[in-house]
Amino acid sequence: MKSALLIGNGLNRCYENAIPWDKLLQNIADEYAVSFNANNPFPLEFESIANQILAKDNRKSKNVYSELKGKIAQMVCGQMPVNGSLHKLFVRDISLDCILTTNYDYMLERAFYGGRKPEPKAKDNSETKYSLFRFAKYAEKSFYHIHGEADYRESLCLGYEHYAAYLAKMREYLKAKPELARRISGWKLPEKKSWIDLFFTHDIYIVGLKLDTNEIDLWWLLTYRAYLYYSNDSGLMEIMKNRIKIFLTHDDRNQQELFKHLHVETEFVDPHGNYETAYRKIASLIDQEIARRKNEVE
Repeated sequence: MKSALLIGNGLNRCYENAIPWDKLLQNIADEYAVSFNANNPFPLEFESIANQILAKDNRKSKNVYSELKGKIAQMVCGQMPVNGSLHKLFVRDISLDCILTTNYDYMLERAFYGGRKPEPKAKDNSETKYSLFRFAKYAEKSFYHIHGEADYRESLCLGYEHYAAYLAKMREYLKAKPELARRISGWKLPEKKSWIDLFFTHDIYIVGLKLDTNEIDLWWLLTYRAYLYYSNDSGLMEIMKNRIKIFLTHDDRNQQELFKHLHVETEFVDPHGNYETAYRKIASLIDQEIARRKNEVE
């Protein structure tokens, strides 16, 4: 069974030079002299800041959104992994096929190549705004920035308008022909494959991603996958052999119960106040599981 990692901002937050998500927005709010509320979900606070700026001048909304995305891209694109960082451990030292990330920065790619980001051997950056097909391949490993990337600022998924439109694109893609059962079985593949397909064909290990409810695209994908599986739509219960597993560093029993009903496995790793140590343990657990799964019949 092939495997992939879905990596969030948790790894970044282990290091001093990392910029927390709320700090990105606070910096922008301070620059434009508008209010900032850290208690609001990230997408809603982004929209709030944009609307406050629009109310203060007569610029077109498209220009304001583009400007704000450009400032966020500029803040994150300069981040560099430290020597021996978690980023290198997850992208180089674990034997897997694909890396998915919700981050806009290039910490993972730079860790993969020891600090530099070379020209990929293959890529698709044809999308202007969305990231259904966006990827870059380095050596034999594909990297997907599923919420956009810093070099293409219009692709940054920040507010609910972007999330909602992106979700519509995802739904359209999964419901299009060829049917999902044919894709999973390899009988017929789409002309242009998306990272979404990996959630049905690869073991997915989720790390450093809190999965707040504002991540409506990922929650929809998980719930739709569970619906297809448990309803046995087109016999998918028999042919959908991949696993999705999320590693948690907070012991939330309610969330664990929810994931169970969404056909997602969970494992809690207690950080005991040291998240870097916890992530290193998680990396070891994933490496062991991948090795075991490769020996199983697909």
